[in-house]
Amino acid sequence: MPQDSENIRSPISSNDTAKSKRKYALSAEQAASQYEEFLELYDIVVEELPTEKDRAAFTSGGSKLQRAIRRGDVDIAIDGCSVRITHILRQSPRIQKTQIVYHGISNTMKAAADGVARTADYARLCRIMGASCKEGPSFIMKLEGIDSSICELIAMVFMKV
Repeated sequence: MPQDSENIRSPISSNDTAKSKRKYALSAEQAASQYEEFLELYDIVVEELPTEKDRAAFTSGGSKLQRAIRRGDVDIAIDGCSVRITHILRQSPRIQKTQIVYHGISNTMKAAADGVARTADYARLCRIMGASCKEGPSFIMKLEGIDSSICELIAMVFMKV
């Protein structure tokens, strides 16, 4: 377990040795706490989700989002009833930004998905997350690799509200 003095981010590597030596910005407990606070803000209890598919998605997705939080790629800041999620971009060369700031779900964001079929999950995700970061759906569609995955994990929570 890394010490506080070792709070250094390292790039993702497929090399197992590099993975075992990766330094984390936060402890597993701190990351889990941030994630749980995020779910609590929206009154989401994984064990109470209506389907096994949803529970499995939140369990798996939650673990992935917590790893992103530990690496320092995601910071979830909650102030009262509002949330601000900073997502550090790592693999999206078509985007000229180094980070995205998502804001908590609102009726405006939900309205951005009006007219999109309930079965068109990715189109709904792009519209909701594009409204959340105030960049629009085409911006979200440019995300690649881990950046796209992290956006989808955050959207998983927003789309359950």
